[in-house]
Amino acid sequence: MSIGATVKDIIKANQEQLFSGKDSEDKELKRYKQEWYRQYKLTKNPADVTDLKDTGEFYKGFFVDVEAERFTLDSTDGKTGELERKYGKPFGLQPESKTKYSFGVFWKDLKPRLEAILKLQFV
Repeated sequence: MSIGATVKDIIKANQEQLFSGKDSEDKELKRYKQEWYRQYKLTKNPADVTDLKDTGEFYKGFFVDVEAERFTLDSTDGKTGELERKYGKPFGLQPESKTKYSFGVFWKDLKPRLEAILKLQFV
């Protein structure tokens, strides 16, 4: 199963989006409200964006639930629901990330499987 074999890449793509300050719909995450916290966050991410990464627990808790025709991203971190309510939709791949994933690691994993099953050679 190619999605199952590449979940780390899905998680990495989602985390990269968040670290750049964007949600799953390519919208900027809502800004941190307290100025002192924004200043503190500049020491961890000089891009001056809301990235939802402070202790790293939220990011560490990321997982992918793979179903027959789709996958769902989530986190086991206890703050997940609160972060979603405060800052927007953190889980999911933006269109550009979906394309990069689909024609990158997903295709590289799927291609040899299809070739073996279909007895075809893809170029």
